[in-house]
Amino acid sequence: MRLASLPQGRDGRLIVVSDDLVWYADADHIVPTMQALLDAWDRYAPLLESLSIELAHGAIPRKRFHEREAAAPLPRSYGRFGGSDMLMGARDAFVLADEAWSAVFAPAVVVVTGDVPQGADAEAACACIELVGFANEVTLHAHPALDGPVAVATHCSPVFVTPEALGDAWQAGALKAPLAIEHGGAVLHVSAADLDFGAALARLAAARPIRAGSLVGLTLPGAGGAALHHGETVRVDVRDGKGRSLFGAIEQKIVRY
Repeated sequence: MRLASLPQGRDGRLIVVSDDLVWYADADHIVPTMQALLDAWDRYAPLLESLSIELAHGAIPRKRFHEREAAAPLPRSYGRFGGSDMLMGARDAFVLADEAWSAVFAPAVVVVTGDVPQGADAEAACACIELVGFANEVTLHAHPALDGPVAVATHCSPVFVTPEALGDAWQAGALKAPLAIEHGGAVLHVSAADLDFGAALARLAAARPIRAGSLVGLTLPGAGGAALHHGETVRVDVRDGKGRSLFGAIEQKIVRY
């Protein structure tokens, strides 16, 4: 199933989205937010799966899904290796006051976990992945108030997807569909097939448990690093072998204050 959040309060309002990303059904009568779902996945996920099937068959009221209206699927993550207090929607602009601050971007594949026990091996850790998506992180390298590079914004794909719903695009803890990154008039297709989330989660869980709702991202080597300038847009999308978008697209415009 595919899940997204619409803006509401700090943690959004959960919806279920159709596989073609055209329709959605409200899910807040089952569970209000993505975080509440992750805290009790085994309880609520089967109910949402049923809702997703009903949506696919047109058996329940549905509304048009517009990616530009979506918040980040998980607007706040209680655990993330980087800033997690304000994850941004796919169409939210990035406000860059001064180009001299040297803002660069880095696309990444991300997963959202359930509880991962301490000491879990790669196979066990991979089984704890509840949702998959992607993100684009902006880092400032030359802000006068910062001591070294600092990640300041993370824009998330409009939709996060369960591994099962990705089919052949998700195998053994890796996303097998490439990311298409558009910036500065060029399009770069970058493979994510070597990003092994089972191994990455096992390394993190070696020292302590990972709590439900943690967002873990692996950056694509060579996919980012270009300087951002006012008026530019960075677009990132992931499509399957038939050309269908799996998660919706990030279109991140760089604007002045």
